[in-house]
Amino acid sequence: MKIRGKGNTTALVAISSGLAAQLQAYAYRHKLDDSDRLFPITRSQAFRIVTAAFDRADVTRPRRETDRVGAVHILRHSGAIERLKITGNPKAVQDQLRHKSALMTMRYLKTISADESLRIQQGVDFKW
Repeated sequence: MKIRGKGNTTALVAISSGLAAQLQAYAYRHKLDDSDRLFPITRSQAFRIVTAAFDRADVTRPRRETDRVGAVHILRHSGAIERLKITGNPKAVQDQLRHKSALMTMRYLKTISADESLRIQQGVDFKW
């Protein structure tokens, strides 16, 4: 799927086949062309929508400057951690998040427990 990110840059991201089917059906129902945006909202609108959803769901979200992660950005962090847990592949997660540096992605590894880290390492088979 093509997405528009910071600085109005376009990138390809992987989505599940189920989500792709739902988005294609949405685009068909709304008579959208390939060049149309599925959800033509601004960053500030997205912030308000997600923040309101957090509040309705009574999800505690960061509120202080020292928390370093905003309410919307915490979804990105949570998704990165889950991708690492599922794949055990930091490079794939780096590509999905469009991080320029592997160090940026490696920050997420510190949140994975020792048991999960061992499970991931066991899945690595060195072909010496």
